[in-house]
Amino acid sequence: MNSFTPFRHIEAANDRSYKCVFQEDDKQGMVGVTLSKDHIVAAGEALKKNITKLGPLVLPVSEELGFVATSVARKLFKNKLKPYIPDLKLAFEHFCIHPGGRAVLDELQKSLELTDYHVEPSRMTLYRFGYTASSSLWYEAYLEPKGRVNKGDRLWQIRLGSGFKCSSAVWRATRMISPAMEKNPWTDETEEFPVHVPKIEPCSLVELSYKPITSSAIQKIFRQQKNLTPVCHTLPNPVTAEFAPNVLTPCPF
Repeated sequence: MNSFTPFRHIEAANDRSYKCVFQEDDKQGMVGVTLSKDHIVAAGEALKKNITKLGPLVLPVSEELGFVATSVARKLFKNKLKPYIPDLKLAFEHFCIHPGGRAVLDELQKSLELTDYHVEPSRMTLYRFGYTASSSLWYEAYLEPKGRVNKGDRLWQIRLGSGFKCSSAVWRATRMISPAMEKNPWTDETEEFPVHVPKIEPCSLVELSYKPITSSAIQKIFRQQKNLTPVCHTLPNPVTAEFAPNVLTPCPF
């Protein structure tokens, strides 16, 4: 494959985006990384800016016209219209999305209107190798042993990271890729994938009175939901405790 059109957008000027993934010391002086609930919003903003730069170079004329027309209409009607989401499936045959977690993949699949087939490489990489930071994208060499890459196919590689930043690169296949000739981490096990990864909808517990939920109450419910990890968010009133799978930082109690 050859690469063209690399782009990088960083939102460091926005305090919320800058601090949503932040390395700092805790009260005990231990160095760690704080991941705030704003990181999904920050990722969306960074990705939107990245697509704005990349779109005119890769999208067909029909999609560009739709984007321009909607942008003008939004200015005339003071942003009362929904933003236009270009159909990126018309520009790319394959997608390698940053496998930073199930929530990230779910949100990007929904926002970009991708099918399960398009996000399969990212989900299987997360399932098999977990999250390996920046190198995660290169573990998504899933398509070649599957025999899905044809000459001329275009692939969009998307990476998200602290800052908050979004980097992307577009690749074009210069030849037909034969699965028999490929040697990578997926070669020996490609027939075993994809596997079914069940979707777990997060449930929430909300105290409707203006009394905070106590730690003991949360622990009691957590014991009843052994496969979920409690994550606490303090809201003005009432206090909400959410239970979500695959969360790295549990509540401190």
